[in-house]
Amino acid sequence: MILGCRAVAAPDVAHPRPAPCWPDDALDLAEALLMFAAP
Repeated sequence: MILGCRAVAAPDVAHPRPAPCWPDDALDLAEALLMFAAP
């Protein structure tokens, strides 16, 4: 469920996270970092 989590921009949400910090692409980011660090 956390992989599909997105911040909600609503009047009652004080500080929604910016889009780059949303966890829905965490696996893609991890893979990209591993590919970047590979020799």
